[in-house]
Amino acid sequence: MFSVTSTGSPKYMYAATRSRNTTIPGYVSAFSIDADTGAIISQLFLTETTNSGGSANSVTSAPFAEEYFAITDSASNHVEVWKITANGTTTGTGEAVAHLDLATGPSDVVWVD
Repeated sequence: MFSVTSTGSPKYMYAATRSRNTTIPGYVSAFSIDADTGAIISQLFLTETTNSGGSANSVTSAPFAEEYFAITDSASNHVEVWKITANGTTTGTGEAVAHLDLATGPSDVVWVD
């Protein structure tokens, strides 16, 4: 998933790999993207998610800011909002900044204004 931007040239690409087994963690990653060519400049981070993800492997970019994205976890029944903190174009970190527990496991996220 690419970050959403008003200029039409995304700054980030997000990716996730999740596990159906709750004892095996999932991972989320972000890459910086060259605005002119769309090529990957570098991997900013590869971070273990707070749980496995279950059958959900969704990453959805936020429409309001490029450094935010959401992931779902159908095994643990929650949605998390993550934030990228980039230290230039070659390094950065990612962390969950919001967590919402749900009654049942979500498979995807849709941002609503």
